[in-house]
Amino acid sequence: MREKLVKAASETAKDAMPMGTEAVSLVEDERAILDLGKAFLNILGYEVLAAATPTEAIRLVGKNRQGHRSCDH
Repeated sequence: MREKLVKAASETAKDAMPMGTEAVSLVEDERAILDLGKAFLNILGYEVLAAATPTEAIRLVGKNRQGHRSCDH
């Protein structure tokens, strides 16, 4: 089921949305949401630094600083 949703999102995203080229960090403690968000952002062309905690996200961003901009939403 998950693969079917990811494939459908991929086809829709490629047709309807602009593609990204930047690296982004995604922080979410719910594993299923983190995985789905990462998959969707990858489909859109983003390099995703996915983390389950803010501390892990800070560590990942520190190791992968190139092309990464910070923002809060």
